[in-house]
Amino acid sequence: MLINMNMDLAYFEKLWQQPEPDLVMCQKLWDFRAGDFNEHRSSDEGKKKIRKVLDFLLAHKLLHQGSVVLDIGCGPGSYTLALAQVAKSVVGLDISPNMLVHAREKAARAGVLNATFETSPWETLDLKAKGLEKNFDLVFASMCPGINSKETLLKMVAASRGFCFLSSFARREDSVKDPLARIIFGAGPGSKWGKNIYSIFNILWLSGFYPSLCYHDSEWTNLWELEKAMDYFSLQLAGRGELNTEQLARMRDYLTGIARDGMVKEEVTARVAWLYWPV
Repeated sequence: MLINMNMDLAYFEKLWQQPEPDLVMCQKLWDFRAGDFNEHRSSDEGKKKIRKVLDFLLAHKLLHQGSVVLDIGCGPGSYTLALAQVAKSVVGLDISPNMLVHAREKAARAGVLNATFETSPWETLDLKAKGLEKNFDLVFASMCPGINSKETLLKMVAASRGFCFLSSFARREDSVKDPLARIIFGAGPGSKWGKNIYSIFNILWLSGFYPSLCYHDSEWTNLWELEKAMDYFSLQLAGRGELNTEQLARMRDYLTGIARDGMVKEEVTARVAWLYWPV
């Protein structure tokens, strides 16, 4: 029986379909999170996670001393600098200028000369205009929200002449954000994460690639002062549309109700998927 590949690709593209990202709001969110994100990545637990990924890349021969690497959504540069310890050179891209302030400062402190950083949303980056087509031995994207469609996924392939690696959530439960979404919008994230991974795998397969897949469980705690929690969740949930005065009031009531000594604590549990494939 013949399979209509275009029809199947269209099915998984629609299954994965997400609202058009508001890149201005995305930049504001990640600029806001830059300090906390850098602190987490620099913690002992953060360093262990980075080491685990680096060991995986080396064990599966996705990374070597001659590799030219692209790190999409590099954030404060923690993975970029770890990759640069092995690779010939690494380019880190991120939508957030604040994130890249941390990345450049860390590179300077560590004396890393083979890593460069550029502010650029992956969604709008023109690979051909930048001379980046088939320019990298490894295209790496760890938890990058910019990989959010068939086009942005296959752009990874277009940039690679060797391998691609992508990590994302297969399952995630946030003890504060999930109930907040239900209170404000009447519905939580549902099965979004599983659909994303399922769609990514099948789009790659139907596009002629052979991705491998493995899973890792993770959990962590977020802790904010009440006002910072208000700012954080306002930006997090603004992707569904600008929050109005009534919605913000409901958010404040909920966060105030769960705060202890003026602090809001959130527990996150997740199953993380690692996909990697040759191009």
